[in-house]
Amino acid sequence: MKSPFRKPVLAAQWDRTGLDYVLADWQGGRVTITAAGSIERVAEEGDTPPAPGELLRAELASLGVRHCELLVALGRGSVDVLPLHLPPAGDQELPTLVANQVVRDAGETAESGVIDYVPLDTPEGQSREVFAFAVDGATIDEIATEAKQAGLRPAAVIYRPLASVTLLQRLVPQSRRTMILVTLHDREADLTIVRNGRLLYTRTARLVESNNVGDIAAQLSVEVTRSLAAASLTADGEEQHLYVFGSLEESEQLVQDLSDELSLPASLLDPLRREHVAGSLPADAARLAPLVGLIHGYLERRLPLDFLHPKRPPAPPNYYRRGATYAAAVMALVAAGAYYAWDVRTQAAEQVAALRKSVDDTRTLLEKVQQKQAVVDAIWQWETDNVNWLDELYDLTSRLPGGQEAVVRRLTISPGRAGQPVIELSIQVRDPEVRSRLTDQLRDAFHDVESPGVSEQSASTDYPWQFETRITLRKREPEQYRESAPDETPSGDLAASAPGAAAQ
Repeated sequence: MKSPFRKPVLAAQWDRTGLDYVLADWQGGRVTITAAGSIERVAEEGDTPPAPGELLRAELASLGVRHCELLVALGRGSVDVLPLHLPPAGDQELPTLVANQVVRDAGETAESGVIDYVPLDTPEGQSREVFAFAVDGATIDEIATEAKQAGLRPAAVIYRPLASVTLLQRLVPQSRRTMILVTLHDREADLTIVRNGRLLYTRTARLVESNNVGDIAAQLSVEVTRSLAAASLTADGEEQHLYVFGSLEESEQLVQDLSDELSLPASLLDPLRREHVAGSLPADAARLAPLVGLIHGYLERRLPLDFLHPKRPPAPPNYYRRGATYAAAVMALVAAGAYYAWDVRTQAAEQVAALRKSVDDTRTLLEKVQQKQAVVDAIWQWETDNVNWLDELYDLTSRLPGGQEAVVRRLTISPGRAGQPVIELSIQVRDPEVRSRLTDQLRDAFHDVESPGVSEQSASTDYPWQFETRITLRKREPEQYRESAPDETPSGDLAASAPGAAAQ
């Protein structure tokens, strides 16, 4: 038995302030972390910070490593994330559908860059849902430049939160619960939701510039709540569990505070719990979680995506190869007689011509069907989103209390999941009892109302209480608006008392 030689694997991530790396060896089917560290990109006054390639080259030289495979994790600032709802399609058709949709939505970034995607758990034959990720060409060129400066060549480039998910699935295998993963970085946190082992939602949130654990926990609880709402899991009956990457000394109190704030079970995951470590580690090991997950995903060949090797549609069938097969058969039968060989060749040529004609006819028919399908899809989308907004706003205004009791500070209208429009209100009230009364006034057969909570605003004396309300609308016909119309025209007191309110 011979073990094939494999170069060490170096996983790295960087931003304007620093660089993190993990160096690992693959020996006998086991990953060994030989070195890891975090390097600040600090420059003297008047100078530019050192380039990541220079820092990596110097670090590898100090470790005595000459050759290795470079893996790069990109943060949210370098990647465009686009959730897509696509028509029914097979897995082989998805690359083309995703590319066309992203080019239409992202424009120049997608046309000049790289597109890859992660399909959600949607069976074939139904509408497909995917998360598409786009990186512009300048970012890919920058990675190649930094790698060359370090004397390396990039082997894989992945979106950082997905690398954290790979490590989560390794540490918590075969989980059928809804898992909310929090990975902390400098002044930002990657928030990812996984259900039944499949990606459901991902985003990155900026954090307050504070070292107080209570402040960070309070903001993270708000961001987790927003993520659950965006993924339509706020009222999900399925069991939910919160996981946070970190060490016991640094993150135990944060996890406890988050569990109390969200009323969810929470667990602290050490990213190096199951790793064989041969070298020293930096103080903050939590930020290395995406890099550890990236190394395992790369070595085990189960990366969810790779911007250097994005998913491509299968190559079209090679009809010339089929013709060559017939030609070889004809040559094998030459000895049986010139006439027989000529006859077989003629038949093969006619069959190839018929197949080509059939392919051309099918392609022409497919183009016509696709054109008609595009019209049908556009009409269906218009009909789905066709909401009588003037009637909806009129109806909403009639239900709101007067300006002596409440002020609307923000009104946002946006599309929700499954095509249902959503209205989000930020309201300040004089008395917290107005919130309960307003919720009852708004909720009916066409309005689902969610009000997470009310908080006191010490800065306002007239309206000291503030709360958020999310209203999910169901489409109505014009006569249904007339049936539920109020007896009197809205007084407009609320609008007059809140000149600063705006609809976005």
